[in-house]
Amino acid sequence: MPETGLPYVTFDRKRSSERRVRGGDPLTSSIDVNMNGFKVEAIKDLGIILDSTLNFKAHTTTIYNKLLGFIKINAVRNFSLQTALTSFCNIDRPVIEYASISWNPYHLKKMYAIERIQQHWDCSHDKYPQIRHRLNLPLLESRRKVADVLFLKKLFSNRIDCPQIISKIGIAVPTRIRRSMPKLDEPSCRVNANRYSPLSQIARETNKFISLTNTDFFRDSISAIRRKLQQSPSIL
Repeated sequence: MPETGLPYVTFDRKRSSERRVRGGDPLTSSIDVNMNGFKVEAIKDLGIILDSTLNFKAHTTTIYNKLLGFIKINAVRNFSLQTALTSFCNIDRPVIEYASISWNPYHLKKMYAIERIQQHWDCSHDKYPQIRHRLNLPLLESRRKVADVLFLKKLFSNRIDCPQIISKIGIAVPTRIRRSMPKLDEPSCRVNANRYSPLSQIARETNKFISLTNTDFFRDSISAIRRKLQQSPSIL
């Protein structure tokens, strides 16, 4: 138990009924987030808002409301297109993509909400597809997938030292030779929460990138993989 007065978080797998642990104490089916002894719906840790359901809805909603309001306030200043683009790419987009590997949404409603921030940065929602094509501005969803692949490459290259994560990533060992063989193991999942968990999603996106570009993921350098991803970020 944490010291008195310090915030702490208690998580548990969601169940339809209570289950018993050693000593007979019940472990409730909900996920409790507690601060100073009081139950709260969400808590902010390292810049990420963790809610009681662990679906990061509170985090994506906060980003949407915060940045969309900021963009609309700046819109009245009538910035030029290039100035607005520079402001968005250097101020707004880093906030949107902060730690996206942890909270990358898979529900279409949340993905559209995040994408609407980029759609409104130039205050011409109806012209967004044409402007995005002319400026070669990738979708935010594509940029999050690129960040996932680069994160995994940095793990395997020891640029990020985290043996705990590497130990949870499996290497695919095919039982027979096929024309296209995945490099990373994609475990079968019964529910979407597991299928779209960060590590499962990263493995699936990396296998797709390898198969479409014929990249030697373990041998090529980080810069070479980054160039391929930047040339066609929508490939994922």
